Amino acid sequence: MPEAEPREPYRRFTDERGGDWLVWRLSEEDVAEIREAASIEQAWLVFLGPDGETRRLAPVPYDWRRMRDAQLSSLAARATPFRGR
Repeated sequence: MPEAEPREPYRRFTDERGGDWLVWRLSEEDVAEIREAASIEQAWLVFLGPDGETRRLAPVPYDWRRMRDAQLSSLAARATPFRGR
């Protein structure tokens, strides 16, 4: 039997160095309000790192809520640093 979809709007995970991260999805509407470039018109995953760095990743993997910590850590490493408002 598959696990139920997590209900929290965010996930916590620990990277390979022991750093604690938060990750959540911003919808297309949310992105439209803060986007830095007109070419960004899709939902993002937002990663908040242990040092306060914020990163974004698009497109959003459909199963990000079910990924293991190592998989989320890999996505965070590929994500683009940005400054939110």
